[in-house]
Amino acid sequence: EIGAELGRDQLSEVLSKLLQRPGKERDRTVAAAEALAVFTPEEERGELWLQVADRLRAEGSAERSRAREALERAVTAQGPTAGEALLQLADHYEAVHDYAAQVDALERAEALQHGAEPEFKAHVIRAKLAWASSRGPEGAVDERKALDELAQAVVQHPDSEELEAMLV
Repeated sequence: EIGAELGRDQLSEVLSKLLQRPGKERDRTVAAAEALAVFTPEEERGELWLQVADRLRAEGSAERSRAREALERAVTAQGPTAGEALLQLADHYEAVHDYAAQVDALERAEALQHGAEPEFKAHVIRAKLAWASSRGPEGAVDERKALDELAQAVVQHPDSEELEAMLV
């Protein structure tokens, strides 16, 4: 109701001010973003939620789940920033050691952006996961999968220092 009374321009101004206040009024920031999203064209909502996620990530690990939620909203907005939001979501999942979700986000980003970088990262993460599970009963299968993933990553980035460190 308050959002309808204020309108898009005033809500945008309020959100802008809230985003600049470090460590304060996080609840109000998210509420203002939610209200503004209603009045924001679909193709611009992703950028709105990316800004909110950036601000929340600046708060550190205490706001990690809220930042993830803002990134997920940026992805679901399906505007031009969805690929970037997925890459940032992949970074979030890496930070919390959720590698399966990280690979999923990278694969989705690759499908949207048709870029080599998300695909390369996905190969590296899948190789690490397979290598880590190669010590179990299916070890030989997982080791082969890890090597296949690494081979695909090397084709994309033959000069990668990360790959060189993994192979040494």
